[in-house]
Amino acid sequence: PLDVCMPTSAHTLRILTALLSLDGASSYSDRRTGASPSAPLPPASHTPWTTVGPSNIGDSITPDGGEAGTVQPVVAAAANPDVIYTGGNNNAASSGVLKSIDFGRHWVKVNRGLADTRIHGLYIVDQHGEHVVAGTPSGVYETLDSGGSWTHIAQTRGWGVANSFRNGSIGGAPHLFVGTNAGLGNVPLVETPLAREAWRLIRSPAGSSAWRTNRVSISDYRAGQLLSSSVVGGCLWVGGRGVLHVATVLNATAAAWEVQPDQPCQSMAMDPNDADHLLVNNASNRELYESTDGGRTFHPCLGYRGAVMVAIDRTGWYYVGSEAGIYRNAGGCRAGKWEAMFGRRI
Repeated sequence: PLDVCMPTSAHTLRILTALLSLDGASSYSDRRTGASPSAPLPPASHTPWTTVGPSNIGDSITPDGGEAGTVQPVVAAAANPDVIYTGGNNNAASSGVLKSIDFGRHWVKVNRGLADTRIHGLYIVDQHGEHVVAGTPSGVYETLDSGGSWTHIAQTRGWGVANSFRNGSIGGAPHLFVGTNAGLGNVPLVETPLAREAWRLIRSPAGSSAWRTNRVSISDYRAGQLLSSSVVGGCLWVGGRGVLHVATVLNATAAAWEVQPDQPCQSMAMDPNDADHLLVNNASNRELYESTDGGRTFHPCLGYRGAVMVAIDRTGWYYVGSEAGIYRNAGGCRAGKWEAMFGRRI
């Protein structure tokens, strides 16, 4: 699936769909060849953004009639990007899952069986958008009929907020990971109902929070070599602040954690092609830093400051999201240049 997450106005939901796969969102590798999956080139510089809604449902106070709330996850079907799912929540406003089959010209709510409409994560399992999972504060829900009906996956009931889904590997087998209050959930990634599979949990290290508000970053490669099990990272809280955490998955219930309490961070990105390549937004001085040795050493990234979200895609582009807009960089942190990709707030 194509995946982009960007908060917007509380009264007018606008999905800005970029034809990119950022931050390992589609990191499932072709294990027959060991090759990293191909990725489309990013849009050319100065390509205009298109607002695709939602704009025909709900009771917004604005003229466009958009649903009140805040977009969190947005996913599109790989084989048909016209099929888009989104959702979110903002205080009392929670839309449930919203769906378009015509690239945003029309939207419908698809919430039958979805007892919790506060949407924090979405993931499309198949290529066409029929098999989808949704993350909520009540755990994970699954639909097998394009959102026609949802089933609560009982095994995730006590996990709390499920916010970001990532596909990766455990012992050479494809798995779906999800960040939750309770820890890093995972399940074998198959196209048959995931509710029938065994959902497991990798707990955070003692003294560290779980993935309540932190997005999971993931890689299946290191120095060009395909890994048997994924490496994951995030900015988990320790002692009242976010710090860098990197974990090599050992099995479905355990990981080897590296915690860096001296590296405060608000967000981090792991290169989907190299687990040793990291971008970290330092929460103390708001400066962006890069590591090419798995976090042992860092250097500034062209003096960029103020990033809220960071990402790296499979083609090597770096992205930052801030109050000023979205910026990207194809030349790296030593010789590259940041260019505006979306230069205003909405």
